[in-house]
Amino acid sequence: MPRVVDHEKQRELIAYAACRVLAQKGVSGARMVDFANEVGFSTGMLLNYYDNKDAIVTAALRVPFLNVIATTKKLLKSGNSDLYTLLEPCIPVTQKTFDDCSVWVSFWGAMIADEKLVKLNTALHEESIQLVEDAIRAAWPEAHDWSDVLMNDVRLSVSTYLFGLSTGGVANPTDWTSDAQKRQLKIQLEMLRDWARQQDQT
Repeated sequence: MPRVVDHEKQRELIAYAACRVLAQKGVSGARMVDFANEVGFSTGMLLNYYDNKDAIVTAALRVPFLNVIATTKKLLKSGNSDLYTLLEPCIPVTQKTFDDCSVWVSFWGAMIADEKLVKLNTALHEESIQLVEDAIRAAWPEAHDWSDVLMNDVRLSVSTYLFGLSTGGVANPTDWTSDAQKRQLKIQLEMLRDWARQQDQT
């Protein structure tokens, strides 16, 4: 009797393996054979689950994003109300988050020349910006009374800073150590909250 294969489980396995390859080689440097070798398949077997390299890359790029979403939602569900703690999974301060951020840094470099990747980035950005807003509202009670304009300014500022820390932590880990990233994110959040309170009073 033939062994029953869980198609979705195999797709997930391939996506996670591709994520590890992308962290090492970048989007442009990764090849189908690299994905196949990482997961222990032949390239032909990969095609049973994904049509081409682009499809695998797209699935892999969602992995680090979904990791952050899952971690942050778990923290929110537990009632955690410290904004720094809610956002720490977004920056490369552990080996796991470093690997996730490495995939995204390589993705940003390749995205400019690929329209499909631009669309993927747009979709994921919209999801991530909502997650940042949910974290802000959970951590800062006054945010529930902010205008839409103020909330948009704050969440964009937070997102931009997280992207910058991610890039610095991956590209220059000697200067942007875990401790430095943590300290700077805490400082930025404190200054941003003070600024938002001033805007809210005008």
